Amino acid sequence: GRGRGLGCGLGEAGATVICTGRSSVSGAGGSDSHRPETIEETGELIAAAGGTGAALRVDHLRPDEVRDLAERIDSEHGRLDILVNDIFDGGKYGQFGTTVWEHDLSAGVRMLRLGIDTHALTSHFALPLLIRQPGGLVVEMTDGTAECNAACRHREGFYYDLVKAAVQRAELRRSREAMKRDPLADLLHGTIAADETVSGGAPGNRHRNDPREQPRLSTPPTRPQSWRWSTMRPA
Repeated sequence: GRGRGLGCGLGEAGATVICTGRSSVSGAGGSDSHRPETIEETGELIAAAGGTGAALRVDHLRPDEVRDLAERIDSEHGRLDILVNDIFDGGKYGQFGTTVWEHDLSAGVRMLRLGIDTHALTSHFALPLLIRQPGGLVVEMTDGTAECNAACRHREGFYYDLVKAAVQRAELRRSREAMKRDPLADLLHGTIAADETVSGGAPGNRHRNDPREQPRLSTPPTRPQSWRWSTMRPA
């Protein structure tokens, strides 16, 4: 819902938004949580909001597919202005209240792959295109503020805590790399975190890990007025 909401907001501003992911009407694979929404539906909502919505099925765990995506954007558009890393879909693997040795290992490792590897792969291939011109924006979607993720998430367990802390750390690292490359580089990094009342993903929410009990989002969410924006500037 949050990524879809951002896409529709960009559409309202007249942007061309490329929606990627595995949940497609093609039926070739899908998200781990088997969510009913599709990238094609999101593209249609963006178009209805006034933008141009394009849907491309991409598995962001496959380097070849992410590389092809970046090359296609370069070929068809010649630039990338905003990168939104809104990839996770690992909540179903969370075993809250467990220790690292109690948590199912395969589920925990899958969560790390979905929440960390996808972001690293996407940044690797997309950032060279983004930094060609000044003014680029990288947005990372996470579940908490910088202060929240700097502390230990006591309830969520080892793997979930690690994923959310890593997203915040990735922002700091990429900002430092961009400034080291060019001290005058105009590359803004930030994270957006939804309040639990917005995301519906509060720990203990009985719907959290069961997509069958979650309402289908047939309309785009309202503007994220309740979201917290944190810019990450290296010291």
